[in-house]
Amino acid sequence: LASGDAGAASAALQAAEPAEVPFVELVSTADSLIERGGRALVRPGPGAAALAALAAQALTRALPPALGLPADALRAALLHDTGASAESVAAACEARLREAGVTVAERLPHSPRSAEMPAIAARLRAAGVDALLHA
Repeated sequence: LASGDAGAASAALQAAEPAEVPFVELVSTADSLIERGGRALVRPGPGAAALAALAAQALTRALPPALGLPADALRAALLHDTGASAESVAAACEARLREAGVTVAERLPHSPRSAEMPAIAARLRAAGVDALLHA
């Protein structure tokens, strides 16, 4: 049940499939888990594409009125750790935001326990972003 990590979920799925044992992944969002096929995986939660659609909807519908800006004037940044699930969500968000006309000023990966955060914060300030999405 639910590793929460795409790498661990993939390994568990590889073990579950030949044994014909269902593997329930509740929280890993990596779409690669579904794309690889197989009958053993059950994932009731949303994948990266679904989360990206929600993020794009929030940024283009809810945020512009709150900021007093048109949606096409928004500048967004994506901050994500280097794991497969977060990478998957960030890539899907970037694509959906660009499709919606939102400028993605930065997409910054970081290690989970990064000492780089002060530099990343400075870079985001310099980019003049209106919204930050973290995956």
